[in-house]
Amino acid sequence: MAYGLARRKTASDVLNMLRWSGRDWRRYTVVLADRSSPSGESMLPLSEVEGVDKSYLYTRGGAIPMHRVLRILDSRGRVIWDKESPWVKPQEIIG
Repeated sequence: MAYGLARRKTASDVLNMLRWSGRDWRRYTVVLADRSSPSGESMLPLSEVEGVDKSYLYTRGGAIPMHRVLRILDSRGRVIWDKESPWVKPQEIIG
């Protein structure tokens, strides 16, 4: 696959791209499915995330399953990844 072509990415792919791109990944936010919230969603700033692997986001409070990640937002609140439409161009993330 040539660089720049859209391809399906997982939330962990995008989070690791952000983490290792040299950008301040702490300025991004993850939107999580949350059954205890009236809206069904909660926001987690990446400044609270200590690690990421294929299955979990790790925070001081514990591990959050990756399947709960619904969207990833940039510092302006724009969606850069959505679980319903995970087709992403790498340059849209790491610019």
